[in-house]
Amino acid sequence: QVEGGAVKSIGSLRRLPWGRLLGNKGLWAMTAAHAANNWGLYTTLAWLPTFFGEKYGLDLSTSSLYSMLPYIAGMLSSGVAGYTADRLIGEGRDTTEVRKLMQAIGSFGPGLCMLLLFQLASADSSVSSPAAASALFVGAVALGSASSAGFGTSLQDLTARFSGTLYGVASVVSSIAGATGVYLAGEILEETGSWSYVFLCTAAVYFLGGMVYTSTYDATPLFDRDSPYADP
Repeated sequence: QVEGGAVKSIGSLRRLPWGRLLGNKGLWAMTAAHAANNWGLYTTLAWLPTFFGEKYGLDLSTSSLYSMLPYIAGMLSSGVAGYTADRLIGEGRDTTEVRKLMQAIGSFGPGLCMLLLFQLASADSSVSSPAAASALFVGAVALGSASSAGFGTSLQDLTARFSGTLYGVASVVSSIAGATGVYLAGEILEETGSWSYVFLCTAAVYFLGGMVYTSTYDATPLFDRDSPYADP
């Protein structure tokens, strides 16, 4: 039964309109923004305690406290972004424009915070402070959470019927990007010892993902209503 179910699942995947699905620019716009978001988020999650320890000499307990705050902010921001996007669309705003607005906040906002962290990391520790750095990390994650109403819901606009499958495809690329960001940060620190370069690289990735999404995403459904692949 297990083998038969696997064969049936493979057969179902083969019957999907892969050319139409993978050839849509909206999918790759979403993937670019998702990959950039993962790069920044994974890098922050992995290296934040180390940054506070090395830059400001904080112990692990205090570093962990500073590292926790951005994710609390992100949790709250995500709900606000979703509510705001739904309200704007409900008021008759164009869905494509609402998604682009949310993703612009979710990509360019963290990118700007990373640029400010680049400047902060370049300054002497006697001039900067862990509180200032923490505020920028909080801002980066909070603003980045607006992506929940940007790329996070883009595939539902395009095709709710195949959104799970396409999200899986995009997540593979995005997870690789996130892991690459973590690895590259380690390599930069190993070679240069500079947190500034880590933040500058992360800012560039955020901006790139945001530019690709805002310039190419279109929320028009993939399939016409009379298509056999249209949403029910």
